[in-house]
Amino acid sequence: MKAVLEFDLDEPTDQERLRRYMKADDMAHVLHSLTELGEENDVSPEVIKEVSKWCHDNNINFEEIYT
Repeated sequence: MKAVLEFDLDEPTDQERLRRYMKADDMAHVLHSLTELGEENDVSPEVIKEVSKWCHDNNINFEEIYT
């Protein structure tokens, strides 16, 4: 199975979308690190809880992403 994403790089909105797609993996890694490893990196439990809630509220499921 293949998926092809197409962007019109002459369009500023498509340029922005492409940049977001290209950084999505990095952003997912940061969020996952905050929710799973935050306490080891001196992130307060309140921040971890809030980020976890935002992820849940936005249907971000790390078990789907990292399997």
